[in-house]
Amino acid sequence: MHKILIVDDEKCVLESVYRTLKKEPCKLILAESAREALDILAEEQVSLIISDVKMPGMNGIELLMQAAELSPGSVKMLLSGYSEVDLIVEAINKANVWRYIPKPWNNEDLVIAIRNGIEYYELQQERKELLETLANKNKELAELNNSLEEKVTMRTDQINCHMNLLIQLLNGVDFKTFINIVTSEVEDIFQAKKVSICLCHDGQLDSQEQSEVCKYNIDTNSLIQAAISSCETVCNDSVCVVPVVNNEEVFAVVVIDDCGVEYSSHREELESLLVILKIAIQREVMKTRASSMIGDIEKLLEGC
Repeated sequence: MHKILIVDDEKCVLESVYRTLKKEPCKLILAESAREALDILAEEQVSLIISDVKMPGMNGIELLMQAAELSPGSVKMLLSGYSEVDLIVEAINKANVWRYIPKPWNNEDLVIAIRNGIEYYELQQERKELLETLANKNKELAELNNSLEEKVTMRTDQINCHMNLLIQLLNGVDFKTFINIVTSEVEDIFQAKKVSICLCHDGQLDSQEQSEVCKYNIDTNSLIQAAISSCETVCNDSVCVVPVVNNEEVFAVVVIDDCGVEYSSHREELESLLVILKIAIQREVMKTRASSMIGDIEKLLEGC
C-alpha cells in the first residue's frame, strides 16, 4: 500500500486533506511541522510528500530538500495560498517539486493530482528497477565476455600445446618420452598428485604394466578393471580411470590419482589430448608388429 505524508502547521488543513483522501487506497500520515515530518521519514519511506510552503521554523521548500536525502524516491508536492512565480520556480529547482497545488483547492482536482502522483511514483520505481536490471545484465555480460576471452586464450594455448605434441610425434620422439610428456600434461590439467598411463592388449593390461598397477590400492585396481571392461570412464571420490578406446578396443588406461579439480570441468581438454595419445599408441603397436614381422621374415630367410 502506498504511503502519503501530509505536512501543514494548520491542523484544519490536515483534517481537510485527510477527509478528501481517506477513501483512496493508501495510508495517510499527518505531520504538523517540518521537524515531525523529517522524523517520520527517518523511520519509513513514503510514495508522496505533500507539504505546505509557509510554516514556522522550516518552510516547505527546505523540508522537501532535506526529504530528498531521507526518501529520494518520493514524489514531492506543495500546497500554498501564495502564487508568486519566484516561489514556484525555487520549489521546482531546489526541491525537485513535481506538482504545485494552490489553496484553496478543488477536492476532485486534489484527488486526481494524488492519483497522478502515485502513478508517476510507480513509473519511476519501475524505471529504477529496469535500470538496475540493465546494469546487472551489463555486468553479467562483461563478466561473460571476460570469461569467454579467458577460455579462448586457454583453449588456444591447449591447441598449441597439442600441436607441439603432434609435431614431436611426427618427428619420431621416443615413445616412452612421449608418454612421459602426456603424463605431465594430464597432471597439470587436473592438478593431480599422480598420473599413470598403462597399456592394454586384448582387454588386459600388458604384462609390463602389471607392476605399475600393483602400486595402487584395491579400490583403484577395481576401477581400472571396470574401465577396461566397460570402455567407460570410472571415478570415485579421488581417482578417475579413463580408457583410451578405438573401435571398442581399450589401448590403454589413464589413471588420475588425487585430482585437484573436478574431472568433468576438464573432460573435453583431456579427450583432445587422448586423441593424440591414441595415435601414438597405434603407431607404436604398428611399429612393434612391423618389427615382429621383419624378425619372422629374417628367420624364414635364414632357414632357406
